[in-house]
Parts: sequence; C-alpha cells; structure tokens
Amino acid sequence: MTTESLIRLIYYSEPQKSMSNDDIDEILKISRENNQKNNVTGVLFFGGADLIQVLEGEESVVIKLYAKIIDDPRHKNCQLLDINFEQERFFSEWAMGYTPQEHVEVAKLKAKLSNHQKTHQKSLSEVSVLLRTYLGKLA
Repeated sequence: MTTESLIRLIYYSEPQKSMSNDDIDEILKISRENNQKNNVTGVLFFGGADLIQVLEGEESVVIKLYAKIIDDPRHKNCQLLDINFEQERFFSEWAMGYTPQEHVEVAKLKAKLSNHQKTHQKSLSEVSVLLRTYLGKLA
C-alpha cells in the first residue's frame, strides 16, 4: 500500500462579485464538510476584495481541489503562490480555518508570498512564520 505525499498549496484569487458575510459563511460550511471527507486542512484569509487560501492534504486530492477552484465561476485572477511537499500539517485541527482581514493586510500577505514565489530566496519557514503571524489574529 502506498501513501501519497502531503502537500501545502497557497493561492490567491478575487471574488467575481462582492461577498457578504453570509456568502463567506456558506463557502466555509461547504468547504469544511468537503474537506473533512477528503482529509484536507487549511485556512482562508479574506480581505473583502481578495482572498488567500492555504490547502493541505494528499497531493492528488489537493491538486484536484485547486483545479476545481480555478474553474469555479465565483473566482477570478486565481494565482498559485506556493506549493510544497511537507512532512506535517500546519492546520491539522482545521478543516478550513477562517480569518477576516482588512483588504490592505491580505494585499501585504499576497505581496510577500508573491515575492517569495518570484525570487525563491525566502525559505518556507519564513513564509510559515508570516502565516502564523496572521493566524495569531484568530485568537
């Protein structure tokens, strides 16, 4: 029996239309149900006009999920920011964590992750620290 590799995928996208708190609640409800079934964990950062999502799970499951997200008409300008094989999950307790952010904060996070993607000079541990800093706002 072979086990697939664990990956962490981070992407950015923009909603096609304005999203209300009810819209976000519905997305989170469905995501949490589906993610629990598929052993996917992660977190969603939403800043009103854009979002960043981190997905963790078996390689084939996460790749298929991301492909579905790209085709979802509720998204536009979907950009893969980072993808890595991992030994363990950051978000093992969350089928889908959520942290609302100011638009400017999500933009800053995207810029840092994009810079990481373009230069490949920042280590994954630095990105991890950055994500944990934002997650600290959940507490």
